[in-house]
Amino acid sequence: METSTFKRVLAWVLLAGFVLLLLNITIFHVLIVPSMALYLIIAVFYLFSGPRLARENKNYKDANVYQEIEADVEKNKYN
Repeated sequence: METSTFKRVLAWVLLAGFVLLLLNITIFHVLIVPSMALYLIIAVFYLFSGPRLARENKNYKDANVYQEIEADVEKNKYN
C-alpha cells in the first residue's frame, strides 16, 4: 500500500473513531470518565500540535514552489 493511501485510510479511521467518541460522550454514556480523559488528551494534543503542523505545511508548500521553479529552469535551459 502506498504511503499516501495509508495516510488517507488512517485519517478516515481516526475521524470515525473521534465521531464515535463524541457520540459516546453525548448519547451513550458508556465508560464516560475514560472517554472524557481520551477526549481531553486529543484536545491537548491538537492545541500543542497546531503550530508544528502549520510550520510543516508551510515548509511543504515552499518546497513544492521551489521544485516547480527548478523544473521550469531545467526545461528552459535546454530550449
